[in-house]
Amino acid sequence: MLAKILDQGFISVNEVQVLAKKDGLTLNTFIGNINESLYDYIGDQTLVIEDDKIIIDEFYIDMIKEYVNGSKN
Repeated sequence: MLAKILDQGFISVNEVQVLAKKDGLTLNTFIGNINESLYDYIGDQTLVIEDDKIIIDEFYIDMIKEYVNGSKN
């Protein structure tokens, strides 16, 4: 999902709701779980819901690129 957001600049809320539902979670819980798992690496909330899109906070895009590409510590 992070790679898709990096590629497209966003992912639709509807698309993520489908993923969340498959895991038996609400959208906010699903996004919260991802943000929580990234917190140790980023140190802040990474995914943000804006309008009907989920984006990576622009301040952390380069860090997430490194994370997705396996350059994380």
